[in-house]
Amino acid sequence: KADAIITVSSEGKQEAIKNFRVSEDKVHFIPTGVDVNVFKHKNLRKYIDVLYVGRFAVKKNLLLLLDVIYSLKKEFSNISVYLVGGSKDDDDYNRIMEKIKILNLEKNVKILFSLQQDKLVNIYNRAKLFMLLSFEEGLPKVLLEASACGLPAVVSNNSGMKDVIADGENGFFADINNKDDVVKKASKILRNN
Repeated sequence: KADAIITVSSEGKQEAIKNFRVSEDKVHFIPTGVDVNVFKHKNLRKYIDVLYVGRFAVKKNLLLLLDVIYSLKKEFSNISVYLVGGSKDDDDYNRIMEKIKILNLEKNVKILFSLQQDKLVNIYNRAKLFMLLSFEEGLPKVLLEASACGLPAVVSNNSGMKDVIADGENGFFADINNKDDVVKKASKILRNN
């Protein structure tokens, strides 16, 4: 029997209380940390329209992200998208590359593999919009980093995202089962940037 349970999101805390039938005082929410001395707003020229940072994995929902980019391209014909942090060894790398070709997004999407923090913070600061449409998340460190850099986000409405995004203030929650909803919210941020 455990003395305590630690979760990385407030929603995870509520799930632990319910699923393990333990008292609230036994469950502690300790969020993921980010170094705000490194990840902070910089006044840099913004040339990246949409930024994703993370693995190329099924649960990250990158195929939807690419469909959204394809739709956004109708309004923003020269849309610039960076997918950062993945690897050719990731589960979905080949599927993502194939989807980029099928949607004719080769000129719009740039893939950057793992970056050092000093380079990554500059990428965040050169972007207009951060997108994370995962099927599930804890408290994503990349969302904390993007927020620390002042980058608005469109994210799926699940778990730890709710601890970072105030809907309509520093970003939007989007229904990942409704591509048009994601496109509408991303477009709103891009038009205002």
